[in-house]
Amino acid sequence: MAENRPSTPVEFKRECRKYFYYIADIKTRMDEIRQVDYKMTGVHSIDFERVRTRTHGNQDARLVAYIELSTELNRQLQEVEEKVLWIINTIGRIPDPSFRPIVWMLYVQGKRIAEVADLYDMSKDYLSQLVSAEIRKLFPDNAEEISEAE
Repeated sequence: MAENRPSTPVEFKRECRKYFYYIADIKTRMDEIRQVDYKMTGVHSIDFERVRTRTHGNQDARLVAYIELSTELNRQLQEVEEKVLWIINTIGRIPDPSFRPIVWMLYVQGKRIAEVADLYDMSKDYLSQLVSAEIRKLFPDNAEEISEAE
């Protein structure tokens, strides 16, 4: 994700909106990896009713396929984990620490600006201006207006 990281406040907000999707995706990928690892071990419950014969040539090809699948799933898992860490670290870099929970509520949790403004006993316009100013500090080269996206 290093080369595709958001470089504007609007792209940052869009990425934050995907946070919970990424968390669910991590859990799904971890389950898939566990399943593939289980299949690679070849451990199954004992079935006394059926006689099994094995063909070793076919098993080698399946094992290679499972290893490739496991490698790809691990790569995808790492990519999604990097996105989650990037969101957390970027919010952690907000210069004024009092705005970190506000940005979390607005961008990650998707709360309305009026709802958050009521929590802090501020007008929504003033809070929006303050948040926009803090976010622009994170992306000084591309400080496009984000208030319309809020």
